Amino acid sequence: MLILVLLVNLAQTVLGICAILQFFWMLFTNERNAGIAWFGQGLARWLAITARFLTGESDERPFPWTSWSESKAD
Repeated sequence: MLILVLLVNLAQTVLGICAILQFFWMLFTNERNAGIAWFGQGLARWLAITARFLTGESDERPFPWTSWSESKAD
């Protein structure tokens, strides 16, 4: 669980970097970068599953115990 807490903090940093990149991408091209948006969606799903697991709300384990694309959070 302690490793997951550290990974959540790292994921928040990565999410912030993606948001800044997407902002500048949209500023200069007037359209979204599909790759950044896709990655952000997966990262948000992982953060939600991990938060539920860490707080004891769910027994569903986050990646790497399950596939990155297999999630029941939606």
